[in-house]
Amino acid sequence: MIQRLFDSQSLLRAEMAYASLANRIQTDGYLVESYHIPMIADERKAGSTLLKRLTGLVDFHANREVLMLYSSYLRPNGEGVIWSYAPQADSIGIGVTGGGVDIEGLNKIPPLTWAELTRDLRLAYRLKKPVHIFSLEGCVKEGYLTRLRTFDWEGPVAEPVESFQKVHAVRRLAQAGLWATAHPLAILAGICVLGCGFSRLFSRRRKCCR
Repeated sequence: MIQRLFDSQSLLRAEMAYASLANRIQTDGYLVESYHIPMIADERKAGSTLLKRLTGLVDFHANREVLMLYSSYLRPNGEGVIWSYAPQADSIGIGVTGGGVDIEGLNKIPPLTWAELTRDLRLAYRLKKPVHIFSLEGCVKEGYLTRLRTFDWEGPVAEPVESFQKVHAVRRLAQAGLWATAHPLAILAGICVLGCGFSRLFSRRRKCCR
């Protein structure tokens, strides 16, 4: 991770490679979908590349971008994450219903219950955007697939006001931190200005005391 932090060239090469692949797919007449963790939206807003350099994420233009708003990984504020990030997504990824994940630690997290899944689906439906459910095998295993055939999308669901406010506060802090990493000279200049201001203030106070 430390190596990646200072290796902007590898990130640039990866972005060019992905962009070339996406262009090739589109030239063949297909649409391209990309899947991203939600914090990619915060990094873009901050104009930073820190997360991409640290984690190996690659950002590129796609016909449709799916933000993976998997509330099973984000309990107890998963619904707040959906309500906060979904407006910035082309399509909303809901999950995880089980299966499809072979990452140490993540495969031990309990899948969505039917109540959690229906809550998330109804929240996503209110935003009138395409919805992706991860994963098919999880829905089959849990018996959700047949129940989704008669699912009432317009059923009642409470807006997650409290969890949304928590997520929103964390996002603002994250965006500020990411912005700082992208603009170190501006931060340094601000510190210098504040330092000079405090220095003058204290020097005036000393003169007054004399």
